[in-house]
Amino acid sequence: MPPKKKTGKATLSKQKLGVEAIVKELADKYKKTALIMLGRDFKFAEIERIPTGSFGLDWAISGGWPRGRISQLKGPESSSKTTLSLHSAALACKSDQRVLWASAEEFDWTWAVQCGVPENSSNFGLAIAEEGNHLLDLVIDATFS
Repeated sequence: MPPKKKTGKATLSKQKLGVEAIVKELADKYKKTALIMLGRDFKFAEIERIPTGSFGLDWAISGGWPRGRISQLKGPESSSKTTLSLHSAALACKSDQRVLWASAEEFDWTWAVQCGVPENSSNFGLAIAEEGNHLLDLVIDATFS
C-alpha cells in the first residue's frame, strides 16, 4: 500500500509561503501590478491615464490609455484601429506628452496629420520595422534611452 500524502496545515503553509515569496519577488522586480493573486486584498496602483478621444472607450478602459505602458489594439482590418490610435496620439502630443508609434506596416504621415498629429512635433516618435522582434527591440531601446 502506497504511503499517504500529508495534506495538513504544515504542507499548505509551506506552499503558501512559497507563493508569497514568488509574488513578492515579482512585485519587487516588475512593480506591484505585475502579478495579482485572486482572493487577496489588494489595491490597484493609481495609473495616470491618457484620454483616447472617445468618451465611451475611456469609460470602458478606466479613463484612457495607461501612461508609460505599451498598449496594443487588435481587431479586423478596416475597423479604425489606426484612426483611433492617431487621435489618441494627437491628444497626447497636444498636451505635451511624448508618444512612440511602433508599427510593422507602412505609416501614412498624411493621414496622421489629418487625424491631428502635429507635423513638426518633437513629442511624436516613429518606430517602423519589418519584423516583430526587431520592432520590439526598437521600442525597448527607445523607451530606455
